[in-house]
Amino acid sequence: MLHSVVPKTFEATASKRVSFIITTKNRADFLKETLEKHRSLFHPEDELIIIDGFSTDSTAEVVRQYADMVDIFVSEPDCSGAHALNKGILLARGKYVKQLPDDDVIYPDAMEQAIGVLEIHPEVDMMVCGGTRVIGDRSSNVYLPPGYHYGDSVMTVFDHGACGTGFIFRRSAFSLIGLLHPTNAVADQEIVLRSITRGANVKFCRINLFYHRIFGHSVSVSWPNWDSDRVKLVRQYYPSRLAGWYLLRRRFGGRLLPWLVKHERLANALRRVRRVFVTSPPRAPEEPIWDGGFS
Repeated sequence: MLHSVVPKTFEATASKRVSFIITTKNRADFLKETLEKHRSLFHPEDELIIIDGFSTDSTAEVVRQYADMVDIFVSEPDCSGAHALNKGILLARGKYVKQLPDDDVIYPDAMEQAIGVLEIHPEVDMMVCGGTRVIGDRSSNVYLPPGYHYGDSVMTVFDHGACGTGFIFRRSAFSLIGLLHPTNAVADQEIVLRSITRGANVKFCRINLFYHRIFGHSVSVSWPNWDSDRVKLVRQYYPSRLAGWYLLRRRFGGRLLPWLVKHERLANALRRVRRVFVTSPPRAPEEPIWDGGFS
């Protein structure tokens, strides 16, 4: 007997609303604090996936303590945080995918606001939200005012960056853009650049979503290939006639994160020189307007 099959859209097959993915390895204390802080972030229609790089500390015990919050726990070796995140994406059942770093904060009310924006804008494949970024004792707003048209071209990403803590993906977008680059130190920036070049609709949304502190173990500080991988991105995606100047500007503009963390006083002096001699993209205002609109 033949049974009729009713066609569905890809999104209609999602059995969860948001798939939150935590990637971690040997940071049990950070993981425990993150799980405790984010209890109010998860709703019954969401899922939490933890991908552990085969930790040798008490990570598994922490997960057992918070088993009521965790839907899927994978513990096995991986080659990077992006590699681990890809595993979570492949396991995700949500309409949306949100990474939850084990050492950052995502604000629950802002997350609900962001999902609301995505619900009324089904044409958006990837949304980059704002927040606060902290290096040492210096904090800055990840924010773009109206009129910047982030995502219209790869130039907007090179000019204004891409902080992965603010990313929210529509899960269907991965069929177009692919997964994160598992061995690239700047995988967050690479996935935005690739998304734009492959025709995905990428938007910056004026929502204060996160608090992102850069620690000594953060990829941007600890990964030895950080600078060389960023240079590769410039050569791959930046207009060839301007790539050389861009690399020179980045190299001597006081923007290298490991160097900043270790030599903050000298970096501040270089920034003052940079403001005099180097033309930079317009800076965001000191007082952001978090109105949920697109920039």
